[in-house]
Amino acid sequence: MSKVTFQDFLNKVKQKQESKVKILDLEVSSLGCSLTFTRPSDDELLDYSNEMANSVTVNANKEIVDQDMKKMYKASKSLVYSCCNYLKEKELQEELKPDEPWDVVEKIFDQKEVLELATDIYKAFANGDIGETIKNL
Repeated sequence: MSKVTFQDFLNKVKQKQESKVKILDLEVSSLGCSLTFTRPSDDELLDYSNEMANSVTVNANKEIVDQDMKKMYKASKSLVYSCCNYLKEKELQEELKPDEPWDVVEKIFDQKEVLELATDIYKAFANGDIGETIKNL
């Protein structure tokens, strides 16, 4: 590998940043429309990944033998909420009156849909499958 100048390095950094997926439109079958999700921060992706990894027990063969669905759902709900600006809109919050702002997610989507949306968001923005990430730890 050759040594690069600072300008070459800067250009490569800019190119990498520009090539990152910044928005994602996902079909939401229960609503009959697609919603736009924005790129979460690296911390949000890591939080989701950590929570998902901590919600499963893997055996010596790297097979999932147990999972805490409550932890998985909570992590998924948080990621979905953080990436969809519509869910944070004051008018929606006032209409649905969630206990906490992020609880609006469960008032709109069923549990399976929340898990699927979070998985799709993670795959698009973290460039990987959360299941494979956990198995490869």
